This record gives sequence, C-alpha cells and structure tokens, in this order.
Amino acid sequence: MNRAAVLLALVLAALVAAAPSQAGAALLGNLLRTEDFETIGLKGVTLAPPDDNRAERLTFEKVPGPAEKEEQAERERRDLGGRRLGELVGLKVLVFSRLDTGAGTLRSTLEATATDLIPVAGVGDEAYSYLGGTALAFRKGTAAFRMMSGDDFANRGKAFLTQDQLAALAKIVCTRL
Repeated sequence: MNRAAVLLALVLAALVAAAPSQAGAALLGNLLRTEDFETIGLKGVTLAPPDDNRAERLTFEKVPGPAEKEEQAERERRDLGGRRLGELVGLKVLVFSRLDTGAGTLRSTLEATATDLIPVAGVGDEAYSYLGGTALAFRKGTAAFRMMSGDDFANRGKAFLTQDQLAALAKIVCTRL
C-alpha cells in the first residue's frame, strides 16, 4: 500500500471516529422500542428529541397528561403555598446505553463506581442492580448495556421504573441480540 492510501485511510478513520454515530443510536433503537414500555405497564413513553440522544445512548421520556399536570398543580398549592415549580415537560423515564467493559468483566467495571451491586438472575449472562434499584447493567455475550430510571418529579421524585420493570426491559433487549 502506498503512502497516499495509508494517509487517506488514517484521515477517514479519524473522521468516522470523531463523527457522532447515528448508527449506534439506531442499533439501540432496534433493541429497545417505545412500545416495550407498554408491556411493563407504562403508557405514553416516547423517544426524547435527538438532542438528548447521542451516539450509543437513547433517552425515553413521558410527557405528562392533563390529569398529571393538574395533580402537580394541586400538590404545589398544598406543599408550596401556591408557588409553581414550572410546567412539567418531557420527564426522563429511562436512559439506555452501551456499557464499555474494556478488558474487565461487567462486575469489575461496575465496582469502579457503584458499591451496592446486587446480582439479578434471569437477565442475559450476567446482570446487576445498583443505585438503590434505579439502575441495571447487564451483559449477553460480549454486548453490555446499562439502564437508568429517571425520576418522576410529579410523584415526589420516585423512580419511574422499578427494579422488576428494568429487568423486564433488559430481558426484551436480550431476546433481540
């Protein structure tokens, strides 16, 4: 191979590496879809706008309906003496992303940042719940992923998804790998 071809290959590789990977988000979108949330009892979940969906990460959100907005307004009148916190828009329900374990195992990768790992049986080859049950990391084969539940601020910051719901979504992803 001549020097010009090598240089061109290096430049193209650098451009591909620097560009945001829409293919990565598209792949994740094939693994987890908005309709999957209905199977776990959560209706009205949509894919967040593209600004929130970077390469290798998808964000799912729920826009509060009129009843939820009225409930929030009533709670604010009662709890805050009538002060408004602001209108609810696009609450993050779940962030779904690839997890790079590098040369380590899933467990060793998670132990670098989480101290409350709890093994979860029946999800892929290996799975752990952490952050008080609001996050789940799992591996099937060489593919590893992380799911983190968002907080439902209309419901006093309670996590949108339970540990069981996260595990159910992870099982769906594993069937599509």
